[in-house]
Amino acid sequence: MKLFLVAAAATSIGASLPLTVLAQDGSIARLGIHDQLKLLDVRVDRDLAQGSLSQAEADRAHREINRIEDETRSDRVRNDGHLTDADATRLQARIDRLRGTVRWERTSAIDA
Repeated sequence: MKLFLVAAAATSIGASLPLTVLAQDGSIARLGIHDQLKLLDVRVDRDLAQGSLSQAEADRAHREINRIEDETRSDRVRNDGHLTDADATRLQARIDRLRGTVRWERTSAIDA
């Protein structure tokens, strides 16, 4: 099933939601933490290849992606294979910060 990215809406308190996808059948699903990190990893590689991120910026982003993945695994081990709502919220906030940092670095490189 092919999926298309749809912008996630912000809640009234300003926290962002996980990325959502629109499937060919019109259904909407949220991307999990693992899938968001995979997409972000691909984006970092693409931006590096296009020259809109430096090697150092890409390395920092990859290290943070790896740390979030490690932390996700740790949280799941601690909770019988599941993430608590608090863990999921904390991890989502880290992904959102990283996504914003990569966007800012990419935009700064283009403006320079």
